Amino acid sequence: MRLTAKLRTARARGLLARLRGQDQGVAAVELALIAPVLALIIIAIVDFGMAFTRQMTLANGVRAGVQYAMVRRPVQGDLVAIQDTVKKNAGVDLSDVSVTWVCECSDSGATAPTCSVDDCGGADVNHSLLIGVTDTYPLILSYPGINNPVTLGDTVLLRLN
Repeated sequence: MRLTAKLRTARARGLLARLRGQDQGVAAVELALIAPVLALIIIAIVDFGMAFTRQMTLANGVRAGVQYAMVRRPVQGDLVAIQDTVKKNAGVDLSDVSVTWVCECSDSGATAPTCSVDDCGGADVNHSLLIGVTDTYPLILSYPGINNPVTLGDTVLLRLN
């Protein structure tokens, strides 16, 4: 019995010695270990790149709305054309676009609800437009600490006078 155990041990050592000298298949094992991590990194880069592209598209839509408002000088209540411009350039539904009047008193900065000089006690009223857009972007994978879908958007306050 003792001889058999020694023989097995000697054979095992010989086998290990032969395996240590060979490097066939090492690259395949290393690739199998690193491939899932590499794939996850590549998917994350593509995923966040597409989300960033969508965010830039939304910002460009708001910018187009601002340019339209600066050229057309809208009167209060005439905001549909600005909303349509933002909608078209951002590629979103009309419900995702918000264009609102913001009126402030020039002396105190208080909000003037009806945008008239009477609201500000005779002081000038500063007219502004608040143009905003929001959209959701569904991520390919769920990442820890990041909500899925991600809410994207942009807002600009344009002073008209």
